[in-house]
Amino acid sequence: MIGFYIYRGIEFILMLLPHFMRTAFFKGLAWLAYTLSKKHRRIITQNIRFLFPDADDDFVDETARYCFKNLLLNFLQMMENSHLSIEELSKRITFDNPEIIKLAQEKGRPIVFATGHFGRWELAGIAISALVKPTMIVYKQMKNDYFQEYLNESRGRFGIKSTEKHGALRPLMKQLKEGNSISLLVDTNLNERDGVLVDFFGHPTRTTTTTADLARKYNALIIPGFIVTDDEENFILKFADPIEVAQTDDIEADIKEATQKQVTALENIMKEYPQLWFWCHKRFKTDYPELYK
Repeated sequence: MIGFYIYRGIEFILMLLPHFMRTAFFKGLAWLAYTLSKKHRRIITQNIRFLFPDADDDFVDETARYCFKNLLLNFLQMMENSHLSIEELSKRITFDNPEIIKLAQEKGRPIVFATGHFGRWELAGIAISALVKPTMIVYKQMKNDYFQEYLNESRGRFGIKSTEKHGALRPLMKQLKEGNSISLLVDTNLNERDGVLVDFFGHPTRTTTTTADLARKYNALIIPGFIVTDDEENFILKFADPIEVAQTDDIEADIKEATQKQVTALENIMKEYPQLWFWCHKRFKTDYPELYK
């Protein structure tokens, strides 16, 4: 409880400052984190060398620095979301190929937004829910209940429904059954018993099938979506081509094919904006544990 109220006190002070000063403060924290965290710099380097084996040292260093900055700016975004209006949000967001969403809405189909820890993902979630279609996300319960409630309420201001990871399947199913949308991450590490192996930058990588399983069951469209920026103030939500999950007798093949298409969409956006991915997590520790030794 004490830690939460300390956070709220810091938030109160920071929100009295102009936005550019808050941003400068968090960029300073990112520089400090980069300087001090040898462990996470090593993880970033291992991940980059794994996916981009021809990357030079300058690319690795620049990407590592931006990874820390992007993480801290997401933390700032989480703080600012509690004070952001929908009008302000709409001024900062534009949509690339919005006709994809329009087509899905015209068909009355539920939508599974497949995304990842990419760009300003805290902003992407509220933008999708407030400006495109109210959505449901899955979260992992924090140790601090006060902070978890604060975060859920902050996201809820923009129409996001939140469900805890354990027992999330039933609420997700209900959401799609009612014709609504859900937003799920497809770039997290999984245990050996979960997911399916698909190709990711030429490496068989275990990936969640929850998106494809639910889309197949409830006739939903899977729409990969990622948020990008060139100036860290204005953002573009890019939607890839919708993914239809096949309905053949070979269910496993249908699910794997749809999962592969989602991962390919992530790979494509990473090639275009490599610095925006969350490089400092051990994405491949189940399939390639030797990578982090």
